[in-house]
Amino acid sequence: MQKLKKTGIIFFLGFNAIYLASCTTLDPNLETRSKKERRGAVLVIQKKDGQKIEGELIAVIQNSLILSAKYSNNDFNINLQDVGLIRIVKESKEGRGFWVGFGIGAILQALNSRFNPAAEVGRDEILSRALVTGTIFGLIGMGMGSLAGIDETIQIEGSSPEKQPWIREKLRAKARFPSER
Repeated sequence: MQKLKKTGIIFFLGFNAIYLASCTTLDPNLETRSKKERRGAVLVIQKKDGQKIEGELIAVIQNSLILSAKYSNNDFNINLQDVGLIRIVKESKEGRGFWVGFGIGAILQALNSRFNPAAEVGRDEILSRALVTGTIFGLIGMGMGSLAGIDETIQIEGSSPEKQPWIREKLRAKARFPSER
């Protein structure tokens, strides 16, 4: 009974550590961001004339994108006909992936070492195995997070007219105000 109680406490603390790590350290804007405030995707737009514009997507209205410029207080109204390429910048998920993987690996290894009757190991050995396994799982999680955070590119120049409504709807879903028409 004592063994089960200690394991329950370890599991509870491990789960809470994973949850807190994913909620606080991985979201640097947690204190400043309101839950009601929706942010638009960050876009890097390369126009056909070579000009690059970076900013937050505010709305998609008919064939125009409204962007709030990232490095100035200007807003831009960009016609989709003038756009050659759009890159949707995604947030990195490497940190969250590492900590979630680390926590899962460490807890699984600790539970396995604790309840495996064939493995008679001490507390220090359980801890070292949990740290090594947690690190391995963390690196795997970091790789998966890295893949999840790869920027998306949409080629507009040369795309077929049938694809244009699909592009507008995809961008509209990523805008701060997605319902504007």
